[in-house]
Amino acid sequence: MAELNYMGNPVLAEYFLTPMHQAHQPITPEDYCHSLLVRFGHGYRPVTSPRIGQTVDTLDSGETSTGNFLAIAMNYKVFTDASNIASLKMYIADFGSGVQAFSTVHPELNMGSFMILPPPPPSKDILINYFDASSVMDSVMKNEFWSEFSELIY
Repeated sequence: MAELNYMGNPVLAEYFLTPMHQAHQPITPEDYCHSLLVRFGHGYRPVTSPRIGQTVDTLDSGETSTGNFLAIAMNYKVFTDASNIASLKMYIADFGSGVQAFSTVHPELNMGSFMILPPPPPSKDILINYFDASSVMDSVMKNEFWSEFSELIY
């Protein structure tokens, strides 16, 4: 990969459709975790070095673009995207002012999405980063499940 000027590992994403009956069920921590673990566990088994190489080759071939993958995913209102982006060492970079106390992604990266991100050390918690339009965020903060442990940052 070095000869292709890639810096670090490429980000690989897998998309999973969520059944509509599941989308209409109340959210509980148990159901939420079970759904993610089952879906991600099955989805990442085929992610091997050759598969990642094929994905990179496809994107670099000039015959397709990342936009094609996003356009396919955006056709569905309820889908899950699993990516290795959270495996990045987000709390190691020091640009002269010390290591950051909190890392997240830009809120306009993908409106209506959430990401499970690593927390700043020494915490062993997880951060769930959810971003959407302010009117949607107001409703999220009124949801019984999310309001128990979440806070609006910006």
